[in-house]
Amino acid sequence: MHEIVLKSSERSFRISLAKTIEGATRGTRAKTADINFLTFVETLRHLVSATRSESKHFLIIDGLDDILLREPIQFDALASLGVEVSRINSTLQESGSPAKIVLLCRSDIYDRLPGSNLNKIRRDSAIELNWYSNPKHPERSNLVALSNAKARVTDPTLSDIFAAFFPVVIGYGKYDVPVRRYLLERTRHLPRDFLQLLKSVQETAGQSKSRLTEDVVRSAVGHYARTYFISEIRDELAGHLTVENRDLGLSALSRLRSTRFTMEDFTSAVIADSASFESEKFLGLLYDCGAVGNLRDNGYVAFRYRSPSVSFNPSITIILHRALSRAFNVPAG
Repeated sequence: MHEIVLKSSERSFRISLAKTIEGATRGTRAKTADINFLTFVETLRHLVSATRSESKHFLIIDGLDDILLREPIQFDALASLGVEVSRINSTLQESGSPAKIVLLCRSDIYDRLPGSNLNKIRRDSAIELNWYSNPKHPERSNLVALSNAKARVTDPTLSDIFAAFFPVVIGYGKYDVPVRRYLLERTRHLPRDFLQLLKSVQETAGQSKSRLTEDVVRSAVGHYARTYFISEIRDELAGHLTVENRDLGLSALSRLRSTRFTMEDFTSAVIADSASFESEKFLGLLYDCGAVGNLRDNGYVAFRYRSPSVSFNPSITIILHRALSRAFNVPAG
């Protein structure tokens, strides 16, 4: 793109794609080459639409959340990208082209994008990947199924790694929790969370061939919480806060006396470090990335990954995610 900008300031304008498709125009022009570039785009669109192949071709666009700094102009640009991808895909489909553009976008970011046609695009052209399933029935979880499928790549005879290698239940306080549920509740119901937790179990168990003990599983959860989960939360906060404010907020969480707390409890913990710290903004960001939840009046715990449409409520009880509480050694409420 930088080269295109440099070339477009000249009197002639030229773009070459892998020396296969080439477009060139000349003329008495000003410093910009907007018209020439749009002509090239239309030519390229026509060529792609007319292309035929025995194979299917996909252009996958990913990693946009890594460059977004949550500035309004970037949300506008991403919304425009979504609309244009939908328009191009419609053109390709109508022309019979075997090509498609796939734009990957986090649902929480997509929900914040401006525009009047985004819901239509979501309904008509999108596939939403939601890995959450009710932990009361962990045997039905797609994450459990995913883990078993990956294990069968190594050992096709394995039908259920949890039944084969894990203890049936894990003691948690006064209760015995089924092991699949225990593990799922230490994640945000994301594939990378669950698979990293299983990797920690594998590393903690070492070369042992015997069935895992409850102590091994608990130790693995602690390792996962300290080395993976808290780092994921730090990364999620990048771009929203300065590094200093991010670390101030996380440090305040580690000083909480219980996993259940109020906005006043958190403000008291952080005010010693910074009287101007925006506690509500910080906790709202944690809610959006699944690190804290809200305890509702009916006893239901709302996390963003459980209830995407439920917003953070700073005036009711806040609950620290179990993996984050383990990382900070915050006592259970």
